[in-house]
Amino acid sequence: MLNLAEFDRSPSFAIGEQEALWALHWDLRRRRSHNTNRLEWSQVGRLLAPLDAARLYLRIPDTQLHRRSSKDAIGVVLFRSAEEGTPYWGWNEDAWVRLIGEDRHAFARRLPGWVDQTVRPYVAAYAYLLCGFDAFHRLGSFSRIALIQRIFDQDDVGQDRKTRKSKAENVRVL
Repeated sequence: MLNLAEFDRSPSFAIGEQEALWALHWDLRRRRSHNTNRLEWSQVGRLLAPLDAARLYLRIPDTQLHRRSSKDAIGVVLFRSAEEGTPYWGWNEDAWVRLIGEDRHAFARRLPGWVDQTVRPYVAAYAYLLCGFDAFHRLGSFSRIALIQRIFDQDDVGQDRKTRKSKAENVRVL
């Protein structure tokens, strides 16, 4: 599992963090054209580092779509932190459900049109890895097997259909 002990998980913003998130706005997506030299990036480093570590921990399919979606999910979490007025470390279950949505339509409703459905499972994975979010039963329909395969080692997930189904049922209970 991801080692969270190395990160400052204070549930309150440090001076300048929330303002930096607002200033970065959707540059938080870190597309190719984003300016890495902006002062705001250093101001949100404490919030960004754990999300980047979680992204590197995940088993992300090696496609442009999934690389982009995993980064977009980080941007969505950081932007919502600014909106919530607290870093994601301090969110309760309801705050995560508000972001991830009770279904895919609820997820898309409050976000810009560029956020597609491939982003949602990455947000759920970050919630689980970084904050212990386990209310997957509140998220409606999504590929729990894909989520499990991204978080856990393939040996843990199992190759046969019966084992995958059993693991998926366990995630509902998580």
